Amino acid sequence: MVRPLLAVSLIVGLVGCKSAEKKCAEDKDEAACQTACDAGKTKSCVKLADMKLLGKGKKDPSGAYKLYKTACKADDAYACARTAYMMGRPGGPKYNNDKYIEIAKDACKADDQLGCALWGHATHFGTEAEKVKAESLARKACEADIVEGCVLTAAWSIDKSEKVEKSKKKLEELCDGGNSLGCFYLSLALIYGSGGVEKDGEKAEEINKKWCDEDEPLFCSLLSTQYEKGYGVPVSAKKAYASIKKACKLMDDDGHQYCALEKKLKPKDADD
Repeated sequence: MVRPLLAVSLIVGLVGCKSAEKKCAEDKDEAACQTACDAGKTKSCVKLADMKLLGKGKKDPSGAYKLYKTACKADDAYACARTAYMMGRPGGPKYNNDKYIEIAKDACKADDQLGCALWGHATHFGTEAEKVKAESLARKACEADIVEGCVLTAAWSIDKSEKVEKSKKKLEELCDGGNSLGCFYLSLALIYGSGGVEKDGEKAEEINKKWCDEDEPLFCSLLSTQYEKGYGVPVSAKKAYASIKKACKLMDDDGHQYCALEKKLKPKDADD
């Protein structure tokens, strides 16, 4: 016979003791996510990958990519979309456009709206029909609260000189909220005056420097171009070289285009 007080304590203990999978999902506990992932819980592996890539702690993009890839093989559409997203990024595989489109397209067909946004992103500069399809995919993704879809919709509206001020404000809002893709397209608009946006090289430099300092190679490359060409900032061969050198180092791939550009911009008196 179980005593009443003991029974109560057992019930409280059972209710208060969450499984690692539940603790991962509800509390975003990294250790719990790792435990659940090790036990074969795909959703926990994806959550752990997000923490490694997007979390506020120490970043581990290589670890994130491996987890996404494994979860994608288990038919997790979101993980497949993130697998595509990682292509050509630090920690991910070399970029392969055909493979990128294939993975993103499959994720989209499984009704993952991030996959749809990425598929649109990759095909937007194709035929006119592909462009129309891409813009439709981006709009639908945005309506589903996928930030990448909203970024692309705003950026492409600016390119077509449509709703320029509204779209610029949207990019500013997303960039201020910490979205790197939004910052990238905002920076491009400010550098080149896309769609009639007022050029502001200093603001673009500020954006690019912030993200380059946070180890995003795309922004280091854009910063290098600003210094090399004098896009809204004083020309500086030294700064251009330093920025592209960092981009190359972050990619950890001597064959990457950033590394080829590093060799091109390297001053004769620069240290190896």
